[in-house]
Amino acid sequence: MRPVLKYYVDQFGRHGPEADFRWAAAHHTIMLRSCTRFPAYSNSHESYPLPERLAFLKEVEELVCEFIVQRCMKEPDFLRRYHHILLWDGGVLGHDREDSASRQDQCLSNIAQILKEDFPKSSPNHYWWYARNVVILAYAIGRDDLLKNSEPEGLQETSVRLTKWAYENYPYLRVDRREERWTLDENAKAKGEKWKGKTEMPLIPAPKAPSPDWKGPSPPSSVLF
Repeated sequence: MRPVLKYYVDQFGRHGPEADFRWAAAHHTIMLRSCTRFPAYSNSHESYPLPERLAFLKEVEELVCEFIVQRCMKEPDFLRRYHHILLWDGGVLGHDREDSASRQDQCLSNIAQILKEDFPKSSPNHYWWYARNVVILAYAIGRDDLLKNSEPEGLQETSVRLTKWAYENYPYLRVDRREERWTLDENAKAKGEKWKGKTEMPLIPAPKAPSPDWKGPSPPSSVLF
């Protein structure tokens, strides 16, 4: 199963925007993942084994996460493109509407909380799901530099540094529209000028299409299905 899933993950970004959309839509829960506290097919009660079908899906999910993390850390273009479709989809990074029940600032806070509280004590069987969240958060807040000196298998230590930085600096994060992510405003931090708005952080306008090179009418976001 490993070679098949690695091949599948390797196709993203290599066959055009429509193919990338089909790649993500084939199994939205695994490929893009909604913003939840646990992996999609986890078992928070270890004394109750997962049913056979769910155990299989958990194995698939973990392998997909492993191969996504490996590509994200080796291929900056893959990471940027994956971030774009996550931002468009809204399931992980949240929505750009102030009245949304899953706003971007709330979802980023959720990811940071998951990594800070749950990753250190998580089962090794869930390592890659948490590792994918590390990569997603690092890029989203402009700290993907932390990934450069890290190994895919050693992201727990990176997670500690990342979440510490995120909690200390989130009031000074501002939107970089060209990069479609948040970056630290050094001047605002030096002056102690925290973000003031209806949300905890400024919101990034969601991309109009799942890929930056999409042509023609965009499909609906898969979170609407």
